[in-house]
Amino acid sequence: MTGNEQTTTSGTGGGEPRTRLDRMPSASSRTESPTVITGVGVTGDTTSNDAATRTPTRAARIADDVYLSVHDFDADRSRLRLPILEVVVTGGLLAELVLAGKATVGGGRLMITDAHPSADPLIHRTLAAILSAASDERDLAFWLDVLGPQSVGWIAARLVRTGVLVPTSVRRRLSDVGLGHAPARHGAGSSPAARLAQTIAEGTDLDEHERCLAALLYAAGLTALIATGADDSRGAALIEREIGLLPDALGVITREVRTAVTGSAGV
Repeated sequence: MTGNEQTTTSGTGGGEPRTRLDRMPSASSRTESPTVITGVGVTGDTTSNDAATRTPTRAARIADDVYLSVHDFDADRSRLRLPILEVVVTGGLLAELVLAGKATVGGGRLMITDAHPSADPLIHRTLAAILSAASDERDLAFWLDVLGPQSVGWIAARLVRTGVLVPTSVRRRLSDVGLGHAPARHGAGSSPAARLAQTIAEGTDLDEHERCLAALLYAAGLTALIATGADDSRGAALIEREIGLLPDALGVITREVRTAVTGSAGV
């Protein structure tokens, strides 16, 4: 895997980025409200008591955890090349739509199941971006490509808005000062991958959120971040077992991310 090359992530400023639909098809006029499909959801597998007790009320912000896991805040660099970072973070955002009951996946296509506004501004923005695209081409690869250039900035802005990160000035060259991000307080930006690695090492059952994060990091070629102490083949086997326990919709999303990453890496 050649995806885990460093790249700077400047330009994802702390202010709320404007929605960019320039890479989307132009929106057509709609005379009817978006169809809301009721009774269609994604039912996850029953997690163990350990997993349920560990995270009883956590918001499913998987894309935030992906961003924090792949970011080196000391250097303000991502461990991934930008095209791969975009794909993986977008996969996390699509997973959030599924976990929020806003979307599901069928036949490799993303289907909106609830178009009502969300309490999370970013979920609402993502839904609006998807529904505004006048296209019948709604397969996952399409959305990973279209939403990718926006999703990294969106997630960085949400982390700033929720007090996890703060914008900082970063000197990248002798005469070039760019906008970066730093944890708002000690430990605020600690890597979810490190916590996940500890959970895996302890042999504790993973919950749905953790499995999805593991699957996305695995898709990005970053298995070593979460399977510490295991050789490559054993670490991959551990993660693949957990991925196999994901609900169908999340499993399809993470597999599509891996396919896109492999293609982007030229493998």
